Amino acid sequence: MTHTSDHLGRVWAHDKLDHLLSDPEVVATVETMDRAARWHGGEFELSRARGWARAQGRSEAGLALLVMLWWRRLDSQLGMTA
Repeated sequence: MTHTSDHLGRVWAHDKLDHLLSDPEVVATVETMDRAARWHGGEFELSRARGWARAQGRSEAGLALLVMLWWRRLDSQLGMTA
């Protein structure tokens, strides 16, 4: 089983992230964060994602998980999953 750590140092199993990404509501939230984190469709900016998360009432831990899910989904789309 492969693991990845978030920016808070928590370790996430790829299987767990993949399981969470099998939920359409989770994917919709990750996609919403992705759109909010891009200035005019440009590159993903963590500071913009953090601002969106705070406006949504999400904690830093919640943001960290969403970013990990975002990365895992991107890896999957690019065929880079382990």
